[in-house]
Amino acid sequence: IMSERCSGQCSLVAISLMAAIVFLIITLATAQRYTDACYLGFLLFEGLVGAYFPSVARVKSEVVPEHVRGTIYSLYRVPLNAVVVVLLLSDLSLIRCFSFCATLMLLSLLAAASMGKRSSGGNVAGAGAEKCK
Repeated sequence: IMSERCSGQCSLVAISLMAAIVFLIITLATAQRYTDACYLGFLLFEGLVGAYFPSVARVKSEVVPEHVRGTIYSLYRVPLNAVVVVLLLSDLSLIRCFSFCATLMLLSLLAAASMGKRSSGGNVAGAGAEKCK
C-alpha cells in the first residue's frame, strides 16, 4: 500500500475503504454468529491498522506544521478517547457497536478522500494533491 507511486492520502483512502468493508463483514458475521469469520475479520483489520500508522504518519508530516506538531497530535487523541469511553459506557450490542465502527471508518474514508480536493493554498499544504499513478 505504501509506495513511491501512491501518496499517503491515497494509501489512507485504500486502507479506510478496506477497513470499512472488513467492519461490515464483522458486523454481519456477528449477527449470524459466524465466529470464525468474525475472527478472520479482526485479523484483517489488525493488518490494516499496521498499514494505517505509516500512512497517517506520512500525511501528518505533510499536513501539520512542525512548530505545532506536538499540540495537534495531542488533540488528535481526544476524539479517539471520547469514542472509546462512549462505547465502553453505553449499553450497545456488539452488532450496533461494530456498525458504529464501520460508520466511523466510512467517515474516515470520506475525510481521506476529501483531502485530495483541498487546494494547496488552504490549511492543508498540498497534502494528497498527487494521485495514485
